[in-house]
Formats: sequence, structure tokens, C-alpha cells
Amino acid sequence: MKKLLVLLLLILAAPAMAGGFFSGQLDMGVPGAIGGTTPAAGTFTTLTANTNPVTLPGGAKMFTYYASVGATTGTFNLPAITTSAHGILIAGANLYSATFRTDNAGTVQLLDSDAGGIIVANADTAAKLAIGDAAATDIIPITNRTADALVIMVILFYN
Repeated sequence: MKKLLVLLLLILAAPAMAGGFFSGQLDMGVPGAIGGTTPAAGTFTTLTANTNPVTLPGGAKMFTYYASVGATTGTFNLPAITTSAHGILIAGANLYSATFRTDNAGTVQLLDSDAGGIIVANADTAAKLAIGDAAATDIIPITNRTADALVIMVILFYN
């Protein structure tokens, strides 16, 4: 039985060791590992702050925002959402952060937030950082009503 098992392993391993079954399919020692190739320079999409939107394979879109938003009245808008969206917001030097989702009617749901109540949804409130307001619209504002200007980063996947 042992001899049969060893023989079977040798038969299966021989083509792979000789460049058979997996030849050229996975080369972990080379950048761009799968297939052992590296894409040519200039074939990547370089994202810069506020260059939006970027259409992803399959038709979904990605919006990015990174800028300072003024204290007490600073605002910017997320893009129009056709169906739904999922986003991440980080403000300040990681002072406040939240993940959220929304629909095309402007209803924002905070999935988690470590901001101690500073980030709110669907309410433009004094001394808060608001994702959305009470309006039913597919364009959602981000509004900074805190006492400090904040550098805000948002990454939003939507359709």
C-alpha cells in the first residue's frame, strides 16, 4: 500500500516539477505574481483627491474626497446615488470616523462610529459632523458644524 501511495505521488508531482501542470501560472518571486508579469507603466488608474467618479469593473462607481472643510459651516456633497452606497469617513487626525450606507432617497444609516456622538446621520446639527440632512434627495451633503476646520477623507462605493 505504501509503495502504491508513493508511486501515485511521484506520478502526480513529476509533471509539476518538470514545468507541467502549473508552469507559468503562479510565480510568487516576480512582481505582478500571477502569470509572472508586471503591467506596463501607465496602465493603472491613479486616484487623486476629488477626481471623481471612477467607474469600476461591473459598473459600480467610487468617489473619493480629501480636503479641509471649514468650521461651523463647511460642507460638500456626495455624488448622486442611483440605488445604494457604502462609505467610510475619517475626519481630523483620525479624531472621528464612521462607516455608513445610504439609499437614493438620502437616508443615511451609520454602521459604526467611534466619534463619541460627534458624527450624526440625517440631521444637520450644531457642533456635529453630519452625513446627510433631513431632505429626501439622492445628493447627500457632508456638513461640518464642529468648532474646528477638519481635514475630511471619504471613500464611497455606489451605483
